[in-house]
Amino acid sequence: MIIIDWKNMLRINIHQVLLFLIPIPLFIGLNLSIYNSLEQVASKVLPISFFIIFFYTIFNTKQKIKMSIIDYILIVIIIYSIIGFTYVTVINNNIFNINWLLLYFIPIIFGYIYGRILVNKFDLNNMLYVIILSTSIFSFIHILWSFFNYGVLYTFLNRGSNDIFGFFSIYQKLVSYPLFIGIVFFLLNFSKNVVKKTEKVILSIILLLELIIVGAREPLFIFVFMGFMYLSIYINIKLVLKVWLYIFAFISLLLLVNMLTDINVFNLNIFHKFYFMFTSTNADDFSGGRLHNILHFLDYIQTLNPLFGEGFTASVQRGSAHNQWLDLLTKGGFLFLIFIFIILVISIYLSFKLRKYNKNFILLGILLINLMFISFNINTPLRTPYTAILIWILIGYIIGTYIQYKNLNKKRKTINETTTTRP
Repeated sequence: MIIIDWKNMLRINIHQVLLFLIPIPLFIGLNLSIYNSLEQVASKVLPISFFIIFFYTIFNTKQKIKMSIIDYILIVIIIYSIIGFTYVTVINNNIFNINWLLLYFIPIIFGYIYGRILVNKFDLNNMLYVIILSTSIFSFIHILWSFFNYGVLYTFLNRGSNDIFGFFSIYQKLVSYPLFIGIVFFLLNFSKNVVKKTEKVILSIILLLELIIVGAREPLFIFVFMGFMYLSIYINIKLVLKVWLYIFAFISLLLLVNMLTDINVFNLNIFHKFYFMFTSTNADDFSGGRLHNILHFLDYIQTLNPLFGEGFTASVQRGSAHNQWLDLLTKGGFLFLIFIFIILVISIYLSFKLRKYNKNFILLGILLINLMFISFNINTPLRTPYTAILIWILIGYIIGTYIQYKNLNKKRKTINETTTTRP
């Protein structure tokens, strides 16, 4: 008689479904209504992943997690930030408002714990596959909906549709969404034994089309830098030829579209942005206006408490520095910035150590390096929950996997020592 463990099967499916939903840019308002740009204020919406990691972690409190140095640093960060929040609120006589504190720390704490839990549910290749597949399917739906709703020409010239089926809008379609796509595009193209070759080509075309449509420079920049970093580590002729083949195919496709259709590819937003950037003689124009914001925030930071910054209270300073380091310094103070930097450096170091078990771990290290040195100096991916959650999930997964292998090696060493000492 065959006995089917339906409970175990259902549990596995739930883990896969929840992970599949993480990349979906479905945003929900504080009143639990689905975000539509025509009806709601954008600043009061959160991605579905925000709720997934929160409730999933709460309902998995029995899950045993071995403490690491990162866990202790996070505990210090939490205590330190709560003290800073309380101090700034009392000193400045501010209205008690914990929105910023929750906005930052739910992705940090629950994203990290969720990543730790995933170590026992998925190996790295399976986790990456689910994330890649989900992102690619959604991108394909968005492309088709944009084509159907506006036509091919309008879609490319006006950066696609803001919504999906009129049901929900993509929050920060031109900022955090393309960065997420760019991260997944890199993981897809440089990962090994995650996606079959034919499937990889199809999914790569979909994600590349989506990046061209939304017309953001940042994800293409980090993809190029991450690609060069990977090639410098694993340099070989086949990989170099593969990269040049992709470049040749991409240029050929653009020229073909330009010749056979009414679309002038050089009128696409992405080309305008790159052309404007490289031909500009003004530093602020080159940075897309970000240099002005950075200088403005550097002056503003000098008025804040150096230890606690704004203390995650409601900011009197409008706008964004478009720089993650300045944002961390502004919100939490100098020590908060240092703690986050230490966590990122440790995670990068461990990801490189883990490559002896699975070479794809090095992709996570390369990703974090490029976020620190490129993306963090363009935008604030740790402040935006949609991208922050993915980053902290990956950090949690790196730490959890390292602890798992470390414990396994200790057990093996103990067994070997016991075996050799037997008479």
